[in-house]
Amino acid sequence: MRFDYRIEGFSSEKITLDGEDSTSSIIKLCKRFPAKNITAILLNGVTFGGMNIADLDEVVRATGTPVISVVRKHPSIQSMYRVIDLHHGSADGKRSLLEKLRPIGIKLANGKSVYVNLSGITIDQTVEILSRQCVLNSVPEAIRVSHLIGSAIRYGISKGRA
Repeated sequence: MRFDYRIEGFSSEKITLDGEDSTSSIIKLCKRFPAKNITAILLNGVTFGGMNIADLDEVVRATGTPVISVVRKHPSIQSMYRVIDLHHGSADGKRSLLEKLRPIGIKLANGKSVYVNLSGITIDQTVEILSRQCVLNSVPEAIRVSHLIGSAIRYGISKGRA
């Protein structure tokens, strides 16, 4: 989504529930999509499909585009470790991805606060981008729209709670 809120298109990719393919799927999406001059890749958190954890640094290396992972509430990394230990045994790859996370709280121009994990971008650049994308709330418009579409596909309706 552009800063003027114009949507350039949509693309999708399947991932494995609790798998280890979210990083490669994000990279495929970025390489497949024809948009030029992408400022940053915005992600809703770092976990997808359960505990399928994206490697933000790898996405930046493969695409050359900075990554901003955004969540409304402070993520509990310790809770994620407990889930991994309980359901995934010694999943060293998942644990090493969690060890790299450093959630940073930032305040947006609209007064709302979010937590971000960053790769390939500064905090100041992130605040500028998110402040332009989060006009009415703390969720970037691109992520909000993707939630609405995902809900409509999965449940047959989107409830506007993205």
